[in-house]
Amino acid sequence: MPGRNRSGQDPDTGSEPVRLVVSDLTNIEAFNFKPGHQGFLDFCRTVFAKPEPQFLRTDDDELVVFRHADLRALAVMPAMGNVPSGVLSAQMAAAARRFGFGESASSSTTGQAIADGFANQFFFNNDPIRAPLRRMTLGQIGPKAAPSMIDLARSIAVQTLAATPRDQRIDFTRDIAERFVVAFWTRIVGLSEHEALAVTALVRAMSAVFVRFDTPAAFQATDDAFAAYMSILDRAARRSLAHQPHPILAALDSGLAQLDLVDDPAYAGIVPKSAGKMLAGLLIDGFHTVATTATSVARVLAHRPEVLAQLERMPSLWPAAIAEALRLQPVALIFKRYTSDDVFHNGFLIPKHTRVAMMWAAGNHDPAAFPAPETYDLTRNSAAVTSFGGGSQICPGRHMAQMLTQALLQTIACEGLELAPEQAADEWARSTVFLQLKSFPVVLRQRST
Repeated sequence: MPGRNRSGQDPDTGSEPVRLVVSDLTNIEAFNFKPGHQGFLDFCRTVFAKPEPQFLRTDDDELVVFRHADLRALAVMPAMGNVPSGVLSAQMAAAARRFGFGESASSSTTGQAIADGFANQFFFNNDPIRAPLRRMTLGQIGPKAAPSMIDLARSIAVQTLAATPRDQRIDFTRDIAERFVVAFWTRIVGLSEHEALAVTALVRAMSAVFVRFDTPAAFQATDDAFAAYMSILDRAARRSLAHQPHPILAALDSGLAQLDLVDDPAYAGIVPKSAGKMLAGLLIDGFHTVATTATSVARVLAHRPEVLAQLERMPSLWPAAIAEALRLQPVALIFKRYTSDDVFHNGFLIPKHTRVAMMWAAGNHDPAAFPAPETYDLTRNSAAVTSFGGGSQICPGRHMAQMLTQALLQTIACEGLELAPEQAADEWARSTVFLQLKSFPVVLRQRST
């Protein structure tokens, strides 16, 4: 049960709220939560079987919000901010010390390349820095811009599929989704063929950050991958800007030049020092998460040929089909938040500087919002789906992720191809941040008529 220390009054009700003492809450593991997809499903089946508890905690004493109504309500509260870059940097420094780094000058910065990479994206910014950066980026990859690039994405999908072997076992993620996504962003950033190959390998190495590190060597390797990745993207962007940059890159460069903001790592975050660094930060998700999203949707639909047949007859249903696939099999398990002030919600006070794990994937499986949550239903209202978060911190790249996923999977169908999944049991990564397959073995073949 929450602690009963009281503080102030709820401005909405005028009554004294119950102050949440996170360390007093039940650990999420008491409800069968374990890293990976099966652990997520077991958790949802257990925790939603009863109306209580309302909140849980992690081993690190983060407040876990998992019910759909609470997620949606808290997401729109201004004080429910992002984790500041300075807090992230301190966390990486603490992790480095746990692994024995930081004891000499040569190892004192281990972990800071990871922090620097994430500091250049929105999820570690708050106002006044976050708002102008978000507006600038949404203008380039938001709901109006993303659909205008679908023809480019389809042409790249055609090229990717033409180079993909037929009638033999392949890994959809590595052999199709990753190659397609990297080729698309290569056009935007201006990567050389050699740089694109290097970035592909580095992004795979960087994905270890979403799993708990087991060894100092793994931590060091991930940090090194982040440093090399950021350097390649920044260098390629500077080279492109000196010649004929893509409009997205040019717009980000121009927008940054007009900003007059001061870094504030303790709360607001940092202003990217170049368009290349800003784009590199955004594309940590642009590479990894988009490929993972495409794989997740491909897996759901490959096992539902009746849905694919319906999409062939009614292509306008693709956005709904993708939204429902991502509700059923979400990719982002948890987005972290950080309260900048006391937050009042439903009779509770969440204290200032509380670390919050917003478990958006669980919101998609809350039967109070989605009856029969483990059933794929193309007629569901996708407006309530929480696959990309919610509120002002909702993922700004969701429009590109959905567009690229549709372009790739629709092109597979239009080319007369189909994905035949192998019958072996799926193997999932043991992550507490993302729900992703280690691989998705399929056979790409010509569809029989």
